Amino acid sequence: MTRAQWIVDQLLQESPRDIPAISFGMEDPVAMARLVSKLDQHKNRHVIGTFDGLNLIKSGRFIYAKDEYGLTYFVQFQDEKYSALPGRHVTQIAVWSLGGHPGLATYVFWNHLFPIHGTIMTDAQQTQRGRNFWVGVVKQAFKKNLFIYRIDLIGRDIDPLHSYEDFVKWSSTLYGEHKRHENERVVVTDAALVKI
Repeated sequence: MTRAQWIVDQLLQESPRDIPAISFGMEDPVAMARLVSKLDQHKNRHVIGTFDGLNLIKSGRFIYAKDEYGLTYFVQFQDEKYSALPGRHVTQIAVWSLGGHPGLATYVFWNHLFPIHGTIMTDAQQTQRGRNFWVGVVKQAFKKNLFIYRIDLIGRDIDPLHSYEDFVKWSSTLYGEHKRHENERVVVTDAALVKI
């Protein structure tokens, strides 16, 4: 039995439930361990900070943290450009955590992902936990006096959200199982956007 399999077995024994890794291809602990090993060997791998005693390691388009048992946090992001938005932005495309370090994902978001371009956009498909995370991000963004927009990637509509109530109003178009929801995104940015 590998260390990753042992961790999963321990988690299930202590609290039988769905492991939060059941998404983003992280459901296979052996594959996850291989990925971390590969990231650890990346020539540009480096520690970018610490959180709650954990080193935050950046390797390519990944940021992750490990403890004595293995991987505890992982985010994959893309640096991209959509024609509906001026400039480049970052999109988190996979966020995974075993828990035990509350606030880690939010810390990485604001301190390591958002500063890349000052613009970050939701991804096309979100779990309920992802949606809840973005509710928190939007609330924090309003407190930080940042700009929040609803973007329709196909129609290239950019609608400013001036309040949390605006965000709630648009939420039904942002999330859902229908394919059209994949084109509706939320953008948080440090500069006002203009339609191109």
